[in-house]
Amino acid sequence: MPKLKARPRDMRFVPHEVLDGPSLWARLAALAETSDGDTADALPEVAARVAGQLIAPINRSSDEGGGQWQDGVATTPAGFKQADATYLEGGRVGLSGDRNYRGMGRPRMLAVQLEEILNGAGSSFPLYEALSSGACLVTDAHASEKLEFSYLPLMYEGCCAGSMCLTIWPRWVCSGGTPINVASTL
Repeated sequence: MPKLKARPRDMRFVPHEVLDGPSLWARLAALAETSDGDTADALPEVAARVAGQLIAPINRSSDEGGGQWQDGVATTPAGFKQADATYLEGGRVGLSGDRNYRGMGRPRMLAVQLEEILNGAGSSFPLYEALSSGACLVTDAHASEKLEFSYLPLMYEGCCAGSMCLTIWPRWVCSGGTPINVASTL
């Protein structure tokens, strides 16, 4: 099995040298409370450990077995359920989430670093978390306060997850200029 060799030192370059993140965060009240240079330094180390010890070892099972749907029951590839439980313990889904809804309130650039390292270990497992992360971002940006209060804490804590819902339209409907903005999901 290939061994993941994440380079946390290299990952620190962008937040520190390119974006000068720690001084930016110090000037922004919401981020000054949650993030500093030490936080930016620690997250790639943690992400590398999670990716190397948790994600990389289960990557092959997703390639060989994949998820299954049988008799009305969905199952994930071998090791995914345990990896998900460990991943959620660290609160990583809510890393850059709004603190008012039990997120950690860290800068999005740090969450992107975590996602980058996890994707380097294998793309299957991080896709599960990316769906939740994307659902959280959309909910936070566009939902009513009532929906934010109802769903964001549950997604940040891992009690429920985001998903991708696809609607199949006949080709003639799509080419006819169907107004997709009339659809609703929540």
